Amino acid sequence: MLALEKGTSEYDNKNTGQGNVKVAMNAEYGGSGTTASPFFNLYIPPATTGTAKNLTTTLICCLEFLSGNEHKYAKLNNVNELMDMINIVLNDTKERDHIKDYSYTPEEVCKYLVSRCNNISMDDYKQLLRYLNALSPEELCKLMLCNNIHLVIKKYVPNEMSRVSDYLINHQLDLENMTVESIQAAGYGVKAPAEINEDILYISKVVCDNCIYPFLINDAEVRSNYMDRLIVCVTDTDSLMVHFPHFIDTFNCDTGNFKDSCLVASAFGMRLFIEHIIPDFVEYWAINAGIESEKYRKRFIFKNEFAFLAMALGRILAITLYVVAAFIPALPVPESVAGVVGKAPTVCGNALNAMRGAVIEFSPQAIFTTVAAIPTDINKLLQKVGEFFQYYGRRAKVFLLKSIRHPKWAFKEIKIFL
Repeated sequence: MLALEKGTSEYDNKNTGQGNVKVAMNAEYGGSGTTASPFFNLYIPPATTGTAKNLTTTLICCLEFLSGNEHKYAKLNNVNELMDMINIVLNDTKERDHIKDYSYTPEEVCKYLVSRCNNISMDDYKQLLRYLNALSPEELCKLMLCNNIHLVIKKYVPNEMSRVSDYLINHQLDLENMTVESIQAAGYGVKAPAEINEDILYISKVVCDNCIYPFLINDAEVRSNYMDRLIVCVTDTDSLMVHFPHFIDTFNCDTGNFKDSCLVASAFGMRLFIEHIIPDFVEYWAINAGIESEKYRKRFIFKNEFAFLAMALGRILAITLYVVAAFIPALPVPESVAGVVGKAPTVCGNALNAMRGAVIEFSPQAIFTTVAAIPTDINKLLQKVGEFFQYYGRRAKVFLLKSIRHPKWAFKEIKIFL
């Protein structure tokens, strides 16, 4: 939409189209709870919305914890949760380019970890410090940097961050005279400005490799309701918005004007969080939810609940059509039926490959197209299947009557057919 000029017919058509798609998609999973739906199941609507809400609230807590929010609901509950996080960080098997800074002492690491946790007693502190004294310098570094995004950016990528912030400050967005070119130059385009793209990618990789781990905070629903948030400002069931005034200093984006500083910080924050950090957290959430296929996890896109719907329903119609096309015998068929099922494959292996492609090789656009067309296509499919059986029913009746009158002819016909 950013590439189109507001007020033009093309912009209006696409804007109306995307609104219609969302309404149709919402109606699809909501309508599945009615008996008229071909996918009737009372659990689908609440499960779809509930799952999306759980993902949203989990992300709120993870992003606030990562941002260093000091509110009690943004911290870990107790030393048990802290030890869970430590265990996940130290036993993580993902391939990462870890920062190798072996200067951190057990006391420094202990102080940082305790600051991110509630209800730490003196005995807890002593036991934690004793544990940290037994770790290697490499392990201490991992714990010091995990979820410590401010330290990592300030200490380990200051030059790259300065180049990015200098560029963005010199290409600030003029809200009164916005064009496609000025939006792109200010860092709000579809892609990052070419001049700073490599620096943004490098900073994002350093942050994700050293700060983002598959640790998801418990009690997300309660926490998200009661915490005073730093960066998450607006949420609903299936979307989340973030802003970055608390990152102005870390992102080195102070222009002397608070509004302009926020715009500059958000231009980089959008790239770092929306394009890198949030997808990592979503993948970890998907793993925790039991989505084992890496291919599905990588296509599991936050910002709408339709990923859940698509995985549950979106490919059922396509699978049905492939099954029909694959296993209906290769006999003469009515023209109307042939237009639906196509020519049947001669080998079942082709059908299996087609089904596999239908299930796995899908894109978000394919999801929208398929699911939005389900009601119409289901009706068409039922109509054509009815025509198919009606056609062959008549042929079977004629064949049976002729067989009774002329058994020899029937025997020859069957022999030729076989």
